[in-house]
Amino acid sequence: MYAADILHAATESGDPRVNIGEQTTGKGFGADTAVWGSGTAFVSVPNPDSAAGSAQALVDVEGNSTRVVAARDNRFAAKAGALAAGDAAIVTDSDACARLVAAQDLFEIKSTGMSLELAGQDGEVRITKGGTTIVLTSTGCTISFAPAPGPPVASIALSSTGVAITAATVTVNGVALLVP
Repeated sequence: MYAADILHAATESGDPRVNIGEQTTGKGFGADTAVWGSGTAFVSVPNPDSAAGSAQALVDVEGNSTRVVAARDNRFAAKAGALAAGDAAIVTDSDACARLVAAQDLFEIKSTGMSLELAGQDGEVRITKGGTTIVLTSTGCTISFAPAPGPPVASIALSSTGVAITAATVTVNGVALLVP
């Protein structure tokens, strides 16, 4: 078994295949090599090599068969932030990132200007896009809007006790209601 750089990646009928070798010299060790991942439910295709480096492969050779049994790509790991014991993240060369924070029982998905958080410890689902936030709990739902960092300027809260609307102006069926 040896380590190698992934020089090219593609999929063939959903099966990830890679060319392996040494990225700094361009010397190849194996073409169209099957990638054997860490489970049957997770499939990914490595990012292309670049000036920043390449994904790396752990390669197993058995007779005439060459297999990539594990791969990693630390070029984008900083997007996940600091990970603690039990945490996990999915990162790639896009702005999107998924993170599992074990100590907080939190799963979050982030992309440019938006996020989704499933907070088991707090019992919340939180969806954010720009200044709009939706919070779902077992006792209700709140939708709020804040045009800039700071407190919300408008919100709607639904609960078993009713509906609460907070805003400078409230319009129902095109008719503005007076708000004291």
